[in-house]
Amino acid sequence: MNFFDLHCDTLYKAVTEKSELDNPSYEVKLNNNSKSHRLQCYAIWLPDTLDGNEAEKLFFKSADYLKSECNRLGIELLGIMTLTWNEMNEIGSGVLSEDKCGLTDFGKLAVAEMEKYGIVIDISHASDELFYDVVNQTNKPFIATHSDSRTITPVSYTHLRAH
Repeated sequence: MNFFDLHCDTLYKAVTEKSELDNPSYEVKLNNNSKSHRLQCYAIWLPDTLDGNEAEKLFFKSADYLKSECNRLGIELLGIMTLTWNEMNEIGSGVLSEDKCGLTDFGKLAVAEMEKYGIVIDISHASDELFYDVVNQTNKPFIATHSDSRTITPVSYTHLRAH
């Protein structure tokens, strides 16, 4: 059976718990079964509450951990990055952000660097303004790994707001 999962948050748990990515207690099961093919995208999740320095430290710690685990497990690495979670951060406004600024100046630089290094931009959790800023700024394809069209599934995001 073939699997294609574009968004897995297991990496954050493994990094913060200092556990192996293939920990049997996690919901994601990795194996080398030649009858199955998997594309598993691990998200490097950064809480919106982290300032730039804290976010940068957690990002590089997670990226280094993921590279190490991929080498240990014999897994190919592909970069995908979600720009926001739900609230405002230093890159731009999330879907629940009161400030609907779209991409910040720093966010525009981050998007340009992501394209430069071949990192796929994920616009899930983005505000409409951030989405359109990405549309107008990027030259390469981007994705929405875990989003839906409002015309198909109109969802109120107020229940997602962290307390």
